[in-house]
Amino acid sequence: MLKRIFIFILKTITWLVGVLALTLLAIFLYHRFQIAQESKLIEKPIGQLVEVEGKKLNVYTAGKGKKTLVFLAGLGTNAPVLDFKALYSKLEDDYRIVVVERLGYGYSDDGNDDRSLDRQVEQTRTALKAAKISGPYVLVPHSIAGLETIHWANHYPEEVEAIIGLDMTMPHTDVADQQKFYGSYQTIQMGENARLGSPADFL
Repeated sequence: MLKRIFIFILKTITWLVGVLALTLLAIFLYHRFQIAQESKLIEKPIGQLVEVEGKKLNVYTAGKGKKTLVFLAGLGTNAPVLDFKALYSKLEDDYRIVVVERLGYGYSDDGNDDRSLDRQVEQTRTALKAAKISGPYVLVPHSIAGLETIHWANHYPEEVEAIIGLDMTMPHTDVADQQKFYGSYQTIQMGENARLGSPADFL
């Protein structure tokens, strides 16, 4: 009796392991098939590759509005052109949309050298000029790109019409001043949004 139970349990375990192995194999093969199919969709860059310091940097443009919104991604965003799409697709009827993918991001070449604010701002400015996109710009930074845009505005104020921050990183301020500072910043931000268009577009 015990022998039969043992054999039954052994067969059941063997069957379950076999089913699991076949399932994993099917998932693996399907995954490889999907990768092959999707790779065809991304062979051609979504945007224009321009040369910056001997490397290719991707610049995406859409829309024909008078104001130019330049989107700059935060740290570790794999594909800024796709990441911002849900937002800029709602704005491209009224604005000229530009998404600059830094070196190491999206369709741009890798970049492992100096990543200082000066270098990043200059690379972005060079890319915009190479793509024949003239300012002044409304910069739309996400996260860490906020530091880049503030640096840009400080050094080239004539090129920056406004900054619309998307959860942007701000320079360090004393803890005692933070509440007052961010309260003022939110008021200024709402004013800029209202000036550019309907506030509903930014909510």
